Amino acid sequence: MSMPFLESNHDNPPLERQTYAALEDDGLLNRLRGAVAQERNALQSVLYLLHEVDKRQLHLRRGYSSLFAFLTQALGYSEGSAQRRILGMRLLKSLSPKLRENVEEDLRSGALSLSTISQAQSVFQKDKAAFQSPEHRVAVLDSLKGKSRLDVQRQLLAQSPVAAAAAAKGMGGDQIKVIGPEMTRLQVTVDQKTLQTLGQLQMMLSHQLSDPTSYSELVAKLAQVALEALTAKQKGRVQNRAGANGDVVKRGAVTAQAQDKTTDGLPPVVVKAKHEPRERGPQEQNEQLQKSQSDALYSATVMKVGAGSRMSCKGAAACKVAPPLSSSKPSKPSNPSKPSRYIPAAIRRQVMTRDNSCCSYQDSQTGKVCGSQYQLEIDHRTPFALGGPSTVENLRVRCFNHNKYHAQDVFGVRHWGQNALSRGGAEWRSR
Repeated sequence: MSMPFLESNHDNPPLERQTYAALEDDGLLNRLRGAVAQERNALQSVLYLLHEVDKRQLHLRRGYSSLFAFLTQALGYSEGSAQRRILGMRLLKSLSPKLRENVEEDLRSGALSLSTISQAQSVFQKDKAAFQSPEHRVAVLDSLKGKSRLDVQRQLLAQSPVAAAAAAKGMGGDQIKVIGPEMTRLQVTVDQKTLQTLGQLQMMLSHQLSDPTSYSELVAKLAQVALEALTAKQKGRVQNRAGANGDVVKRGAVTAQAQDKTTDGLPPVVVKAKHEPRERGPQEQNEQLQKSQSDALYSATVMKVGAGSRMSCKGAAACKVAPPLSSSKPSKPSNPSKPSRYIPAAIRRQVMTRDNSCCSYQDSQTGKVCGSQYQLEIDHRTPFALGGPSTVENLRVRCFNHNKYHAQDVFGVRHWGQNALSRGGAEWRSR
């Protein structure tokens, strides 16, 4: 792999800015050409250095949740600049040394730009079947030399039905533009079914919107409702189930008291507590009790792998019904002597609260804390495979990338990859 580095140009040393005005036209143009050549060489150096950082996973070691976060936060790149460099690096990385040299030469000469190869790599990733061969990818790049951004986009979409379909649906084409100190324009493309759904929601929420025809108000309201619902579900799932069980028990006690008041075969006098919900019939009570038992059993058999993803025994309906539960405490494993990956919900909540619901990875050298809230998972400090218990002290919150980084550090990259595949990937995340 060739590795171009910048070298000082002794024949053309840098000038102070105020001396540029003294240069003649030809001298100024020569200076500009030299600076552009240095810029292109520097770009290739950045791409190769970036590849080595990614290979060593230095961004994870330094406390950043992704290479993108490292470029934008640590190196100060804009989001678009960071994304283009990551895509360009991955394109060069996917080619053989001989093919890579051809692309490098085109980058140095200006025949290909970073914008062009990043656009191409984005399409290559979306439609791997159509661009599976490295030789084909290089041939496509050759056909894109010297073309504008729009021409490049048209030609790539013409060669990739998958990318064209994604572009038609607006996937990956959403736009965010700041239009004021506190206002941002979000432009998205949706299909007809989604548009009809938004219209129905607009009608249902029209009494809560100051302008029922405003989609921006509708989106803001839906975002607020969804956030409140998900937050309540995340924090109060077990409490809600415990409340449902207690409600059934309480109504059962009221019915028992009423039965004690029966006299001479007369109908019982039902005594309702203040603010007590309507009395349910025996069939409704039985259904509610069975539902509460089923929900509690489902909670006991579900192992949460990470935020937004779970592994289960295919739902409560697929599990054997357990005897009535008198409390909301998680059921114990059927074989106490056998270690279990199950982490009780109460312990998960304690760990999430302690770590402020964000990745707790900290770089020992710089003290940088990751703090990401994307794809959070519960990680064992001492891995479960090495006998680590599922206790608050041995558990911590990690983002997926830092969880994987810890596994690779302990077990090795090759061992981790094989076991992740054999375990289906998701289960291995919760080591």
